[in-house]
Amino acid sequence: RKSFDERFVDFLDYIDTNHHIPFASSDDVEASLNRWYNNVIKGVLDVTEEQKKRLEAELSKREEYVMTSSEFSFIEKCKDLKYFVSSEYELPTNKTDALLYNWFSKQEKNHLSLLLKRRKHIKI
Repeated sequence: RKSFDERFVDFLDYIDTNHHIPFASSDDVEASLNRWYNNVIKGVLDVTEEQKKRLEAELSKREEYVMTSSEFSFIEKCKDLKYFVSSEYELPTNKTDALLYNWFSKQEKNHLSLLLKRRKHIKI
């Protein structure tokens, strides 16, 4: 079993390499780091206040990487869309990239639905 310091280094290395905190539903190494992180935060592991503060301080330096797997997937899809548009000079279609097209269409519909709901609530 690794010490707190060893797991701490592994955890930070993972974040610095992958640009997100470890998720539970991934490979064994990532899932293990996720369990360690949750156990530290929830007080399951016996760690000192100093160790908790070290973890919090390091995470605050990497705040943009602290997100859920859904948020991470959304950001990655946005990057894919940005790359597609910058290289093809158009939005994806069902023929050029069906997966990206379907994802973007769904996001666009969700956004428009939200706008309509907001407008409905704003009108008196």
